[in-house]
Amino acid sequence: MDEFDVINVEANKERERKLIRELLETKSSRIPTIKNSSTKQLDELSEAMYDKTKSKIPNDIDGALEGKAAKAGQDFLGEISKPMLRSAVKG
Repeated sequence: MDEFDVINVEANKERERKLIRELLETKSSRIPTIKNSSTKQLDELSEAMYDKTKSKIPNDIDGALEGKAAKAGQDFLGEISKPMLRSAVKG
């Protein structure tokens, strides 16, 4: 390998390093946006789950079960708290 080849190989390596750094910076800058949007979606899903547990399901139990079974089902659903869903995105 002559001197020109060595210089050319080093220049190629440096271009690759620069490209990789730029890609990492671009992807890293998107992480907060992705985290915020996923957190918002999870909050909306959590609220929907909680609302359904507190309103729709107890009404459906009345038609499906009777007496103590219906009361026990409604009591159980009344004790359920709002789920805390967390985003897996770190950053």
